[in-house]
Amino acid sequence: MRRTQRNNQPSGFFTGREFSRLSGSILMLVVLAMLITSASRPSTWTWLAGEADDTAASAKQVVEAKKPAWKETIVPGPTGAEDSEEQGSLQEELQAVSDKASLSAEEMPSYWRLLRWARSQSFSDMRSHARRDVLYTQLWQQPEKYRGQLISLRLHLVRSLEHEAPENPEGFKRVCEVWAWTDESQSFPYVAVLVERPGGLKLGGKIDQDGNFVGYFLKTMAYTDALGERRASPLLLGRLQLDERRAAATSQPADQVAFWQAMAVGGAILLAAGASWYWRRRTRRPATADADTSAETESWLRATQAGDAPPEQVNGRFKDPSSSLFDVGRQPGHDE
Repeated sequence: MRRTQRNNQPSGFFTGREFSRLSGSILMLVVLAMLITSASRPSTWTWLAGEADDTAASAKQVVEAKKPAWKETIVPGPTGAEDSEEQGSLQEELQAVSDKASLSAEEMPSYWRLLRWARSQSFSDMRSHARRDVLYTQLWQQPEKYRGQLISLRLHLVRSLEHEAPENPEGFKRVCEVWAWTDESQSFPYVAVLVERPGGLKLGGKIDQDGNFVGYFLKTMAYTDALGERRASPLLLGRLQLDERRAAATSQPADQVAFWQAMAVGGAILLAAGASWYWRRRTRRPATADADTSAETESWLRATQAGDAPPEQVNGRFKDPSSSLFDVGRQPGHDE
C-alpha cells in the first residue's frame, strides 16, 4: 500500500489565526497612538483637573466671556398695541393680502409695517402680549382669523439666510430669514423674518439650533421646495432669541470628545479580542490527544506496509488474524 500524506502547509502567507492576531495588534497600535496624542494635550484633562486658568482653552473661554453680550436693537416708534391709528392702517393694508401665494407688491406695506412694530419693541415686551395657544393647523385653515396677531413659538431652526432688504419706507437695510418647525408642526415648517440677526445664530442651509420666536402673523406664503413641489408655510415677522442653555449643553471640548472616542474604540477592540481568545481556547482540541492519534496512525501505517497487521479488535477482545469468521463459534478441544 502506498502511503499518502496530507499537505498541512497553509495555502497563504498567513493562517487565519495569525492574520487575526496581526490585525488586532495593528488596531491596538492605532488606538494607542490616538490615546497618546489626545492625552498629550493639556486641554484634554482640563475637565478632570479643574484648572482651566492654566490652559489655552480656558484662556479662550475667558476672552469670550469678556466680550459684551449681544443686545437687541430697539428703534422707538409707534406700535399696534398702543396706537389705534396704526391698527386701522394695518387693517386696510391687510385687505390686499392673499394666502397660499407669493409675496406681492400690494402686500409689502403691511409687511414693512409689522416689521417696524417688531423693531420698536423688545423681545420680552412682545412676548408678554403674545398668544401661545395658536397651532399650525389653525394658521393654515383660518389665516384670516389670526392675521396681524402677535404669536409666540418655540422653534427648531433648520435654515437661516441673511440678505439685503429692498428699498422700503421703514429704512431696513438687512433682514434675516429663518425656516423652522415646532413640536406640533413636525415636518411642516414656519417662515420667520427677523428685524435683526441675533448673536450666535448660524447662517446656512443646514443648521441645528433652538430658539424662542415672537412675531406677527401675516399670511401663508407659497414657495417651491428643493424637489420642485409647490408648498405654503405661515409667514411671521418679529424677533428671535436663541436657547443658550442648549448650546452650552451640546458644546464639548474637541479634545475631550476625541479622548473618549479613542477610549470607546479601544475598549471595543479589547472586548472583541478577549471574546475571540476565550472562544478559541474552548474549541481547541488538546495537544496530547492530537499527538496520540497521530502516533497510532503512523504505527498502523508502518505495520500495514510491512505485512504484519496488528491484532483485530472485536467487541473489546483480540483474536488471531489468521482465524476466519466461522472459527469464532468453535469451542476449544472440538476438532472437525
